[in-house]
Parts: sequence; structure tokens; C-alpha cells
Amino acid sequence: MPHNLYLHSSLVESRKLDRLDLTAIRDSTIYYSIDAAISLFISFFINVCIIITFANITYSEEITLGNAGLALKNLFGSNSANLIWGLG
Repeated sequence: MPHNLYLHSSLVESRKLDRLDLTAIRDSTIYYSIDAAISLFISFFINVCIIITFANITYSEEITLGNAGLALKNLFGSNSANLIWGLG
């Protein structure tokens, strides 16, 4: 997710810190790395769940953007399909 890295790098640049204080720079870099890693992991997890779900469905029928919601509804039921589609 390159936009994630771009957004987080601009957030770090906008922080006010003493650029001569190496401890402050190191701490900022550590917190940025943790923040970026967590957000990238969550994005990765959601994408893997979507791919696994549709791989299971696609094995038995052809999925397009037009019928993806219907395929989820048939597999998980109406309420769960809406939740899964919304998270995705």
C-alpha cells in the first residue's frame, strides 16, 4: 500500500521536533515504523481475507464486480455479507 507509506511519511515530516536531537529523531522513527507496520498488517489481513473468500466462491462460479455481493450473500447470508463487504 504505497499511499499508506506516503501518508505516514508526510505525517512524520509535519511533526515538530528538534532535528539536532538524535534521541528525538530515533524515537520518532521507531514510532513511525510501528504505526506503519500495524496499518500495513491490517490492510494485508483484510486483503487476504477477501482473496480467500472469493477464491473459495470462484472455484464453483464466475465472480465479477456485478455479482460479488450476491455471491457473498449466498455464502454467508444477508447480514454477514453486508458486514464483510463493508469491511473489505
